[in-house]
Amino acid sequence: MAAEQDEISSLIACLENESEGLEQALRPFKRAARWFSLTIGPFANIDAAVYSGAAKITNSDPPPNADESDLATFKLMLKVCPGLKDAIRGFNGDANLLKCLIGHLSTSAANARADDTSSCRKATAWCIASA
Repeated sequence: MAAEQDEISSLIACLENESEGLEQALRPFKRAARWFSLTIGPFANIDAAVYSGAAKITNSDPPPNADESDLATFKLMLKVCPGLKDAIRGFNGDANLLKCLIGHLSTSAANARADDTSSCRKATAWCIASA
């Protein structure tokens, strides 16, 4: 438990200061985000899901356009990235930290989708060329 708290404290410090340790602090979250499209779905709206989940965790008002599917997506995300809930709690409602983390998660998930699309294109190019 103390180790997890240290990791969250390190993440918060790195996000606030954009320090050199940011990549290392974000590594587990970014690695998990690469799996979101495979485990949750390629069209999952990560931003809306995390904002909705953060509102639920912090007992604040949900985003105006939030719906139940966003919260369901967030619950699935927690299975892939269990430290996400603790990180959001550690932000103590700081919207800038949350926005920064969401940006990194979205970018990682988008990069994973791009990698998957690229590998599919390469694997099926022979079908298109022979048509």
